[in-house]
Amino acid sequence: MVNVIQVRDGLMRATLHGQLTADDLAEIARIAAEIETRMPVSPDRITDMSRVSGITLDFTAMEAFAAKRRNAPLKNRVKSAIVAPQPLQFGFARMYQTLNENRDIVIELFRDEASALQWLEASVPVEVQRT
Repeated sequence: MVNVIQVRDGLMRATLHGQLTADDLAEIARIAAEIETRMPVSPDRITDMSRVSGITLDFTAMEAFAAKRRNAPLKNRVKSAIVAPQPLQFGFARMYQTLNENRDIVIELFRDEASALQWLEASVPVEVQRT
């Protein structure tokens, strides 16, 4: 899988491609922690899963990834939008949302990037219609 994680306009953007594996999740967690450590403020983030064609990992790998993010020492509360238009992507994102209990991360799932960006740009949390 080719993952691109960058910070642009104060927003951490992760774009995922191809097959998603446990190794990919470990690398995503490592890069996110590195970015969060070096920035003066923990940035809001968007993860685009729309180009993920398959997911080859089990619950144990997902729980390990969620544990890393659950224990991430953030400098402030952040919003995390996950774009997951397909059922497999959305189900995976929902599992992550359920497992990540970090009080400083508010996670919402979206079927399209425009809705995710609108929620991220709102100064107060926007009510999301669950699908």
